[in-house]
Order: sequence, then structure tokens, then C-alpha cells
Amino acid sequence: MAELKILYNQDIFDLANKTGYSIDNVYKLIGENSFITSIDYDLNANPGQSIEYDPAFKKNQPQILFQKASAVSSPSRQIKAKEGQSIFDIALMSVGVEKLMALIKSNNIANIDITELEGKIFNFSVTDVKDKGFYNRKLEITTGDLFKDQYLLAEDGGFLLQENGEKIILEF
Repeated sequence: MAELKILYNQDIFDLANKTGYSIDNVYKLIGENSFITSIDYDLNANPGQSIEYDPAFKKNQPQILFQKASAVSSPSRQIKAKEGQSIFDIALMSVGVEKLMALIKSNNIANIDITELEGKIFNFSVTDVKDKGFYNRKLEITTGDLFKDQYLLAEDGGFLLQENGEKIILEF
């Protein structure tokens, strides 16, 4: 039998790993050391104490795990433009502003100033994504006007005003 001195703040699992018993054979180590009464025994109670272990013990080899290769998924993705989104919003949500022109060309956008994108499907490849952290957050960016206020009109074509001078907004 060999001896191993217990260091401060070690637990039974640390000792099992250090002796080569591994976590699978913790109870064998406990059985060989009668002063250890349970798996959660406080080894700091007797500082400087040593444990005994069998250096010739052949632990079982861990089972070799095989991992099945996952199917290769297509890098192609799509984003559907929503109301108020610009081409820059779509670029930020997908490939990044640095690849804006490539996004425009690959999706047949007439020019960079196009404002009617709602419902348009944009195709891109995840291999082109510039900022993976930004892309993975799946943020929905909209920098355009989402709500167009409509005001209550008087018969003369002017707007009806509130007491504070602001126009009366119609809600739908």
C-alpha cells in the first residue's frame, strides 16, 4: 500500500483522481481508509493525515465513446424584411454592413436607397456573416418609421388641436 498526504481543501474526489482510482472507484478508496466514514467526510478535520491506496490497482478503462457525425447543414439562410426596415437593417441582421453591396447584388436590389422592402426575402450565407455574436442574438433592427401618425382634420382642411396646441392623433 502507498500513502498520500491529504492537502488542505481536498475532498475524496480529488484524492481518488490523484491516486488513479478515478471517481468511479471512490468507495474503494473509502473502504481502504477506515477513518473516512462517508463520501462527504471533512478531510480538513485532521490536517496532515495520509490515506492509503493500492498503487497496483488497475482501474477499468473508460468506455470509448463514438460520436456520430452530424449532417452538414446548408449555410444558406433567409430574412424577410419587415415594415420600416432599410437595406442597412437587413445587412446588420445578416452579413454585416461591410458586405452590403454583395447582399444587394445577390438579392437583385435596384439601388441602395430603396425604401419599400417589406415582405422581400433576402438570401445570404452564414459563411458571409461578419459579426457572429451579433447575428446569433437574432436582433430585429428597424431604423425606419414604423408608425405614421394620422391627425383629425377639420372641415376646412386644417387639423383639430388639443388644448395644449398639439394635433389630435387618430388611433386605430
